[in-house]
Amino acid sequence: MPSQYEPRFPFCILGDGNVVQVRFKTERFNEEGVEGYDVVINPSKEIIEEYDLRKEDFDENGFITRWYPKTVFRALRDDPVKGMYFLYTDLNGQDTAISRSIVEYREVIESQQKHIHVLKARNAALWHDIRLMTSQQKEYMSKTVEMMKIAKDLDRGMGDDYGTEEPTTG
Repeated sequence: MPSQYEPRFPFCILGDGNVVQVRFKTERFNEEGVEGYDVVINPSKEIIEEYDLRKEDFDENGFITRWYPKTVFRALRDDPVKGMYFLYTDLNGQDTAISRSIVEYREVIESQQKHIHVLKARNAALWHDIRLMTSQQKEYMSKTVEMMKIAKDLDRGMGDDYGTEEPTTG
């Protein structure tokens, strides 16, 4: 019988029917802007054999890490001790019978996430351009004021040299 102080971790039911232990998960966007999770998994001997996992697949603690989109990795019970997750795909993210049933929804959601990612990047670029134009406009205005002062001073001084002053009667 396990001790009540023995650490426990959540499990994940894979779309192919296998079950794996989840050590932890962290949210992360992939390079295309799709929301998902980096999931650290403690694979059983059966999983290692079935998926033909190699030494290079493991980290220094003997775990493997996989990234899954939020559209295929769902919490049935999001609890750090007694949690249970469901992954529509297999361990390597390959489609299964159950994942093919949600493919249309998944494609729409992931397409929208990618579009949002592009829009956020464009928005950031536009804000950068606005800040740049604003700072350049301030610089342009201060240079213009400076040039107007110089021109005004020159106008006063140049009037004597070029005979543009009103003639004096005497």
